[in-house]
Amino acid sequence: MRRRLPPLLALLCGLLLTAGCSAEAPAGTAAVASAGTGKPPSAAVVRALSLGVNIANWFTHRNERATVDPDNDPDNNDFQLIRELGLRHVRIQIDPEVLIDESKPDGFDRDGIADLEKAIAEIQTQGLTVVVALQPGSDIKASLATDPAELKRFNDFWYRLAARLRHISPEFLLFETLNEPEFDSAETWSGIQAKLAGAIRAAAPDHTVVLTGHRYSDIAQLLEITPIQDRNVVYSFHFYDPHNFTHQGAEWGYEMWRKFRGFPYPVDPVAAAVTRSSLSEEVLPHFDHYINQDWNREKLRIEIDKAAEWARRHGVVIYCSEFGAYRPAAPRSARANWLRDVRELLEERDIGWSLWAYAGGFGLATGVRGERALDEYALNALGLKTPPRSTAP
Repeated sequence: MRRRLPPLLALLCGLLLTAGCSAEAPAGTAAVASAGTGKPPSAAVVRALSLGVNIANWFTHRNERATVDPDNDPDNNDFQLIRELGLRHVRIQIDPEVLIDESKPDGFDRDGIADLEKAIAEIQTQGLTVVVALQPGSDIKASLATDPAELKRFNDFWYRLAARLRHISPEFLLFETLNEPEFDSAETWSGIQAKLAGAIRAAAPDHTVVLTGHRYSDIAQLLEITPIQDRNVVYSFHFYDPHNFTHQGAEWGYEMWRKFRGFPYPVDPVAAAVTRSSLSEEVLPHFDHYINQDWNREKLRIEIDKAAEWARRHGVVIYCSEFGAYRPAAPRSARANWLRDVRELLEERDIGWSLWAYAGGFGLATGVRGERALDEYALNALGLKTPPRSTAP
């Protein structure tokens, strides 16, 4: 179990000294978000969000380093490479546990907050914008819906973190309330998200806030939320449809995914017949179901158009903060076809995107720090520049 966020009283004194503000978010933060700001995200922010990449497991899973490859963690060479590729922003997920030490006067773990501030500075040295998204464990997410004290602690933590980082230019730093909230109820999540957005806005009046849908940030969940009054907000969604293609071979989530191999995209009868002959009897019904769904560019377009129409109707900016396909079990050309179709469909609708992820199984890059090799198929599919570096065969 992950430890719960620390009691606020233990943090108050140091925060008054170091942050120059209260340890607690002002009362009525949801009202702050409702009042909001009158200006939409700046052109600079929208441009930065147009092309980006996620860094996976950098500030999360710190207690699971035996199973999370530390070579996925980036360094300055990686940030330079990201810039050379033509990308404009980096999105990072942060488990609050990494930043919290209730024994310290200001409530921040010295190493954790120093690591984060150093990381943001290094990224921005390359002219890249940073999206900071909180990603606590599922137990903490669940408690936000059921435990008012836990919600208050989380809300106050967001206020402290935004206050700590608000000196960074709003063009180079955005705050995302919660990555994949895992809430069952859109209504419950909308109320909580408004409070979190209000806490951020109270601490950082000029920074853009990123909001999302209630379960795993899919388009269907985006459609269920009602935009808040604050106009300096971007609404995000994740796109991994169809999951049986993008997650084939994955060793987490749906148990059958780890047994899937060679699923084609777009669906092609000839490629399907070749793949089918190599699959186990256990997998065949799932494969046949996937083939019968006939996934292709047009089917992806229908899904992405739902998000685009929602944004048009509400007059808001939207952003695909994650999309990607797991590399190990997907045919290379099929993965490239899917990445290209999604990327082009997003760009045709002026929807910014952030690839999941820079390194690792979904990654654009392979190899260890200092010896990265780029996946040429993915690079071309994403329309990125070819830097003077090696590419994976």
